Amino acid sequence: MHKGELRQQMARRKQQFSTEELRRWSEPVAERLLKHPAIDRAMTVVAYHSLPDEVGTHRMLDILLQHGKQVFLPTVGESHRLTLHRYEGEQALREGAFHISEAQGEELRDYDSVDAVIVPGVAFDREGHRLGRGGGYYDRLLPLLHKACKIGLCFDFQVVDHLPTDSHDIGMDQLVTIPTGHGKQPCK
Repeated sequence: MHKGELRQQMARRKQQFSTEELRRWSEPVAERLLKHPAIDRAMTVVAYHSLPDEVGTHRMLDILLQHGKQVFLPTVGESHRLTLHRYEGEQALREGAFHISEAQGEELRDYDSVDAVIVPGVAFDREGHRLGRGGGYYDRLLPLLHKACKIGLCFDFQVVDHLPTDSHDIGMDQLVTIPTGHGKQPCK
């Protein structure tokens, strides 16, 4: 199956569930992530401010701050590159490209200081390969975060047996999900 077909298939899967169901399933996924050893040890975390069809991260971002973590979120910059800006709370966000809330704090310059990166995806496979939305944003960002533990965050119905990959695709070190009863069991 081609990437475009997989994206359409995943969109249809997500449409089967209400916003409330996705929100309810997000809570235990986020709790599991917060207990992950790489997150527990991390001082600097790159995360994302979730869209309605993704595992919800809004509450989790504030918990990371409460635990003394430096949190950075991606911002779509020039040449369709992601820059990372310090998250300073929900009140300090502004709507950016693609209706994604973006942080306005200082820009991260030392990418080697990032201990963990939490990555959204349309789908993941059991080997940790990721299928994004198709813009290549994370494909350009992840190589810069080569020292960070890369953690894919998803619902279990987003885990497939195999994804087509390209040479520039960067795999995840771990996937964090929970059984919802609508997909395969977590793979890592």
